Amino acid sequence: MKMRHISNEELPIRTYRIVCSSCGKIFERDKGGYTEGGVAALKYKDKKCPCCNGEIILETNPENVKNKYDETNPYPQ
Repeated sequence: MKMRHISNEELPIRTYRIVCSSCGKIFERDKGGYTEGGVAALKYKDKKCPCCNGEIILETNPENVKNKYDETNPYPQ
């Protein structure tokens, strides 16, 4: 079973947290993006919240990175 991932813009930029979707209990909070959050979430894979038996989810707010190439700066031929 995969852990559900949600983007949460209320978190500080470049942070993640692992939280129960039902009761809101926070299991872990730290700095990082998708990768760091995904590695931390492995500890909680296939587990339920001990307080309410709810789903544990990963919330992230990664930094928005502009694409290197776009309409004004096209990919070199």
